[in-house]
Amino acid sequence: MFSIYRKEVGGRRSDRYFKDYKKAKAEIAADVERMCEVCGGVVTETIDRFNADRCLWIYEVRMRLANGETATHAIVDGYFEDN
Repeated sequence: MFSIYRKEVGGRRSDRYFKDYKKAKAEIAADVERMCEVCGGVVTETIDRFNADRCLWIYEVRMRLANGETATHAIVDGYFEDN
């Protein structure tokens, strides 16, 4: 299993893959901080909870940027189907 850091800004999406969940979460924190400084972003919502039904953590940070665009930073669970 691995973690996918999915960043979506104004409808443009990019994915980054991490072996370690904690490293993905730390990278989100760094990106959010940079976007607050550079883009005038404001965090509007943070979700950080354990989903017992799916047995995984849900982590997501939503932002609004100074230019009116929205941004979402989330960790998406990933695994290989053929493993």
